[in-house]
Amino acid sequence: MLVAVSGPLMNLLLAVVTSIVILVLGKAGVLSLTVAAGLVRYVVALNLFLMFFNLIPVPPLDGGAVLAWVLPSSLQIVSRTLQRYGMLLLFVLLISGAISVVMSPVRALADAWGGALLRSIYISSDSLPAGPG
Repeated sequence: MLVAVSGPLMNLLLAVVTSIVILVLGKAGVLSLTVAAGLVRYVVALNLFLMFFNLIPVPPLDGGAVLAWVLPSSLQIVSRTLQRYGMLLLFVLLISGAISVVMSPVRALADAWGGALLRSIYISSDSLPAGPG
């Protein structure tokens, strides 16, 4: 279980640490708005997306192991079925584009996180980017 959550927790830690570095460097005037927006878009948002993607409860992703750990023994059939067909289900989610629906709340979170971060640094700037997405 700890192995399964270590990857998503590392993604969250990277997003937080990168946000702190962007905040400190931005407040110090070392980081331009363009560079800060790029870092938010490509490092912070990417790590948030990877964290939540990896927590989708479908094996072989870590979310499948978390689901198996959380489910009571009477529902372990769900976990075993997902282990058998999880790769196919994941492939269908990716090919069909349904993954964009599943991940749309993450996009909203990344946009809000990035927007709040950039506004906290460049509150006086009139040229804030629309968001990390």
